[in-house]
Amino acid sequence: MRPEDARACEDLGMGFCIWVADDPELADALSPYGSDPQVEPVPSNYPYFSASMRAMSALRQEMAAQGFAIVDAFVFNNGDHVPAEEIDLALRESVEVPLTLHDPEGIELWRDWLSFLRLASREHGGVVVQ
Repeated sequence: MRPEDARACEDLGMGFCIWVADDPELADALSPYGSDPQVEPVPSNYPYFSASMRAMSALRQEMAAQGFAIVDAFVFNNGDHVPAEEIDLALRESVEVPLTLHDPEGIELWRDWLSFLRLASREHGGVVVQ
């Protein structure tokens, strides 16, 4: 992730940043001691997904409508890890055309979300919700 992307994600304030589980930048972000101020962090280009509270609420509603067992992991942005196996199970039941999002922006949001989850599951060991 580029530094400016990380700042944009942090600027969401009460929003959500969903990181792929193996992003090396997460090690510092999740450390109870913070990062070493003497060491300049090396930015990664790992994918992430950011969403406002409103957008994440809409995604949770859609996940629930499609029977995703992992929907509760996206209620709070508290650093929960959602493993690839759980994402895979949810994606098996998912459909590209959303059941609750009918406007073009909602449909695009859902498709972007599914694409991100597939990538995170297939190549990165899941996601971390912040």
